[in-house]
Amino acid sequence: MKIKVIPNSGERKAFFRNKVVTIKVCSKALDGAANAEVLRFLEEKTGCRAEITRGVKSREKTIAFDGNEVGLAQKICAEPLV
Repeated sequence: MKIKVIPNSGERKAFFRNKVVTIKVCSKALDGAANAEVLRFLEEKTGCRAEITRGVKSREKTIAFDGNEVGLAQKICAEPLV
């Protein structure tokens, strides 16, 4: 799954923007803190283990999940995909 991350945002939430899951996290993009928060957030929302497979040093990332990825975007975001 491809996502976009907005670090140091002052809030922690996920939403769809241009049909891409966008995740805001409070942590700064420093020493992997934002990446760790993104993975914790995704694991809490989906109940699946998540791993960054591409984009460790980028705001645009590819995430792999253990298990079936179908419907995970809906679990992650509070609003429906339009």
